[in-house]
Amino acid sequence: MKNDLQKFIYGTILVFVIGVVIFIGYVFTVSCGFSLACNQGKQIVERTPVPTISHAPIPALVSQDNSGKCEVPAVGLLGAWVTAGSPESGVFTFNDVDGNPCEGNYADDVRPLFVEANVWYPGSYSCVSCHTADVAKTSAAKLDLSSYQGILAGSQRESAEVSGTDILGGGNWEKSLLYQFTYSRPFAPPGHGETPSTGPIVFAGKASSTPVVTPTP
Repeated sequence: MKNDLQKFIYGTILVFVIGVVIFIGYVFTVSCGFSLACNQGKQIVERTPVPTISHAPIPALVSQDNSGKCEVPAVGLLGAWVTAGSPESGVFTFNDVDGNPCEGNYADDVRPLFVEANVWYPGSYSCVSCHTADVAKTSAAKLDLSSYQGILAGSQRESAEVSGTDILGGGNWEKSLLYQFTYSRPFAPPGHGETPSTGPIVFAGKASSTPVVTPTP
């Protein structure tokens, strides 16, 4: 009788120990797999996901032959063109950075300021990237700077068939919206260095024998 009781007690203890071992093994396997490193058992650290932002394409710099051209502040060139009545054809006069007389035209000298990239600072987009011919839907300020007719038609246009607000001030440069826009904001974003209030120096036109006075802002 005593031996039977001992066998029962020992059997019960053995079954309990085996059960505990099996339970611990099960928990360890679920938590750590079959690796003693137990990487699965490490506490998960929640982090805010960082979105992948694609870089905006930067227009490539284009080398140009500037021989024989005048150096002039971009905004000063615009001012001389507006003051001259904003002609589409023919020449208008302006002074270069040294005060020497020069002459230019819309197609070769003024239009590139609106339609070419890398003009206002290295890597800059063209003005027409935002101010497009689709004034009714996508154009910023409903202004089209892609053509001479679009510039004259002005801003805040409801459609391509109607005119809006004159941005050239009726020939008065200092009262024009174009003047206010170019002089009221920096031309270079952070990281591109300082840019004069008159904008970058550009090459335009050619030397003239007629002295002129560029409008002073």
